[in-house]
Amino acid sequence: MTMGPGLLTLALFEWRPVWPGSRVLLLFGQVPLFFYLLQWYVAHLLGIGAALLGGYSTAPFFASPPEALAPPPPGMGFGLAAVYLAWLLALGVLYLPCRWWAEQKKLRTDWWVRYL
Repeated sequence: MTMGPGLLTLALFEWRPVWPGSRVLLLFGQVPLFFYLLQWYVAHLLGIGAALLGGYSTAPFFASPPEALAPPPPGMGFGLAAVYLAWLLALGVLYLPCRWWAEQKKLRTDWWVRYL
Protein backbone atom coordinates (compact mmCIF):
# COMPACT_ATOMS: atom_id res chain seq x y z
CA MET A 1 0.00 0.00 0.00
CA THR A 2 2.81 2.47 0.71
CA MET A 3 4.81 1.79 -2.46
CA GLY A 4 1.98 2.56 -4.89
CA PRO A 5 1.03 6.00 -3.55
CA GLY A 6 4.70 6.83 -3.05
CA LEU A 7 5.56 6.06 -6.67
CA LEU A 8 2.52 7.98 -7.92
CA THR A 9 3.50 10.98 -5.79
CA LEU A 10 7.07 10.79 -7.10
CA ALA A 11 5.82 10.76 -10.69
CA LEU A 12 3.59 13.74 -9.94
CA PHE A 13 6.47 15.70 -8.39
CA GLU A 14 8.68 15.05 -11.41
CA TRP A 15 5.96 15.91 -13.88
CA ARG A 16 4.77 19.10 -12.22
CA PRO A 17 5.95 20.42 -8.87
CA VAL A 18 2.78 20.79 -6.84
CA TRP A 19 4.03 22.67 -3.82
CA PRO A 20 7.28 24.52 -2.97
CA GLY A 21 8.56 21.64 -0.84
CA SER A 22 8.55 19.31 -3.82
CA ARG A 23 11.46 21.26 -5.35
CA VAL A 24 13.46 20.60 -2.19
CA LEU A 25 12.69 16.89 -2.35
CA LEU A 26 13.66 16.81 -6.03
CA LEU A 27 16.96 18.49 -5.15
CA PHE A 28 17.70 15.81 -2.57
CA GLY A 29 16.81 13.22 -5.20
CA GLN A 30 19.39 14.68 -7.60
CA VAL A 31 22.22 13.98 -5.15
CA PRO A 32 21.10 10.84 -3.29
CA LEU A 33 24.47 9.35 -2.36
CA PHE A 34 25.86 12.73 -1.27
CA PHE A 35 22.75 13.29 0.88
CA TYR A 36 22.95 9.77 2.31
CA LEU A 37 26.60 10.08 3.34
CA LEU A 38 26.28 13.59 4.71
CA GLN A 39 23.12 12.91 6.71
CA TRP A 40 24.95 10.47 8.99
CA TYR A 41 27.34 13.18 10.16
CA VAL A 42 24.62 15.81 10.48
CA ALA A 43 22.35 13.46 12.45
CA HIS A 44 25.20 12.52 14.78
CA LEU A 45 26.14 16.15 15.43
CA LEU A 46 22.51 17.15 15.96
CA GLY A 47 22.08 14.24 18.36
CA ILE A 48 25.06 15.36 20.40
CA GLY A 49 23.74 18.92 20.40
CA ALA A 50 20.28 17.77 21.48
CA ALA A 51 21.77 15.67 24.27
CA LEU A 52 23.76 18.63 25.54
CA LEU A 53 20.76 20.98 25.35
CA GLY A 54 18.52 18.42 27.07
CA GLY A 55 20.96 17.87 29.90
CA TYR A 56 21.67 14.27 28.90
CA SER A 57 25.03 12.56 28.74
CA THR A 58 26.82 12.34 25.41
CA ALA A 59 28.56 9.11 26.47
CA PRO A 60 26.28 6.85 24.35
CA PHE A 61 27.47 8.68 21.21
CA PHE A 62 31.05 7.65 21.91
CA ALA A 63 30.55 4.30 23.68
CA SER A 64 31.56 0.94 22.31
CA PRO A 65 28.67 -1.15 20.89
CA PRO A 66 27.76 -3.13 24.07
CA GLU A 67 27.15 0.03 26.10
CA ALA A 68 25.52 1.83 23.16
CA LEU A 69 22.91 -0.93 22.85
CA ALA A 70 21.85 -0.73 26.48
CA PRO A 71 18.28 0.54 26.93
CA PRO A 72 18.00 4.18 27.94
CA PRO A 73 16.97 5.03 31.48
CA PRO A 74 13.28 5.81 32.05
CA GLY A 75 12.32 9.37 31.20
CA MET A 76 15.30 9.90 28.91
CA GLY A 77 14.66 11.18 25.42
CA PHE A 78 12.53 13.66 23.57
CA GLY A 79 8.92 13.74 22.44
CA LEU A 80 7.70 13.26 18.89
CA ALA A 81 7.43 17.01 18.26
CA ALA A 82 11.12 17.47 19.13
CA VAL A 83 12.07 14.59 16.84
CA TYR A 84 10.15 16.16 13.94
CA LEU A 85 11.74 19.51 14.67
CA ALA A 86 15.20 17.91 14.62
CA TRP A 87 14.32 16.19 11.33
CA LEU A 88 13.29 19.51 9.76
CA LEU A 89 16.43 21.16 11.13
CA ALA A 90 18.57 18.41 9.60
CA LEU A 91 16.88 18.87 6.22
CA GLY A 92 17.53 22.59 6.47
CA VAL A 93 21.19 22.03 7.29
CA LEU A 94 21.57 19.53 4.43
CA TYR A 95 19.82 21.71 1.83
CA LEU A 96 22.69 24.14 1.11
CA PRO A 97 25.43 21.49 0.73
CA CYS A 98 23.15 19.39 -1.47
CA ARG A 99 22.26 22.39 -3.63
CA TRP A 100 25.96 23.19 -3.98
CA TRP A 101 26.75 19.59 -4.95
CA ALA A 102 23.91 19.54 -7.50
CA GLU A 103 25.46 22.61 -9.13
CA GLN A 104 28.89 20.92 -9.11
CA LYS A 105 27.38 17.89 -10.84
CA LYS A 106 26.05 20.17 -13.59
CA LEU A 107 29.38 21.95 -14.06
CA ARG A 108 31.82 19.03 -13.91
CA THR A 109 32.09 16.00 -16.14
CA ASP A 110 34.26 13.76 -13.96
CA TRP A 111 32.81 10.27 -13.63
CA TRP A 112 33.10 10.20 -9.84
CA VAL A 113 31.25 13.52 -9.52
CA ARG A 114 28.25 12.09 -11.36
CA TYR A 115 28.40 8.98 -9.16
CA LEU A 116 28.48 10.86 -5.86
